[in-house]
Amino acid sequence: MTDTAAAAAADTPTIGDFGMATVGLGLGVAGLGLSMLPNIACTRVETFYKPHSSPEAGESRASWPNIKTYLAKDLFKPIVRLAVARIASERLFALADYGLALSLAPILPYGRLNVSIGPTSILLAYAPGAFALSFVATVALDALFLPFKVAMTRAALLPGKESTWNLFSQSERKDPTQLYAHLLPSLLQTSAISTGTSLVSSALLALLPPDSFVGLPIRFASIVVNLTQSLVMARICAQYTGKDEQMESVVPLRRQPYTSWFQCLKTTIEEEGWWFAGWVTINSALGLGMVEVLTQTQQTVDAAQ
Repeated sequence: MTDTAAAAAADTPTIGDFGMATVGLGLGVAGLGLSMLPNIACTRVETFYKPHSSPEAGESRASWPNIKTYLAKDLFKPIVRLAVARIASERLFALADYGLALSLAPILPYGRLNVSIGPTSILLAYAPGAFALSFVATVALDALFLPFKVAMTRAALLPGKESTWNLFSQSERKDPTQLYAHLLPSLLQTSAISTGTSLVSSALLALLPPDSFVGLPIRFASIVVNLTQSLVMARICAQYTGKDEQMESVVPLRRQPYTSWFQCLKTTIEEEGWWFAGWVTINSALGLGMVEVLTQTQQTVDAAQ
């Protein structure tokens, strides 16, 4: 065999190569599916409607039957729906975000589009006009992708036997403006809460020494507020917006629609109590712990270099 023929034979894919590629693809798909499970479980926990007046009011939300509902009931199609909606949303959002940030770069504060994170108070202090423009642009982008947010929330809840079209009600499919009319005010409220929380927390942290222990509870409180507003928004997005329309769900949903972010929070407390406080606190502690570990690790690596 000549050298040329030997090289060509070496470059030709073999059955083993295809087998390894198939295994790799299978593992990738399995990994993607498993990564959807925490999101599905969290959405089901957050939207689970269990008022004091219900016959099941005495049963804990953390009972074994409910845990099985969160983690194991009707998972295959919800995972597929959520994965498709998330991938499409992230890719399109990244493209739109990049295009908008690029076009507004000359007037954005420090070239940043998202003003809900980071040292927001510094941005506001040094570039209030650009800060306001960034806030409006961010809200506009979030509003544009609101249907994806709704679809991802409902994908975790819609039973597998239901058609994927039922992620949106019949009236929502006929008139998409109905979705915006109902949800846009709540989206504006959550954006204002996120940005306001970032303003207050970053301003307080800027006044403290970097190693001050007071910074920890400030960051913790910021996470609590943001997780609470995320929970409330999940409850609002889970409901059909059409009159007398009710989405089929793996977990019980409130039949009467919430009318706003603050009304949802108030109604949840009145009808179900402060159950979410423990949920939000635990998740905030875990989130802050992970952030602190990653920060300490990065500082150790930087010091070693």
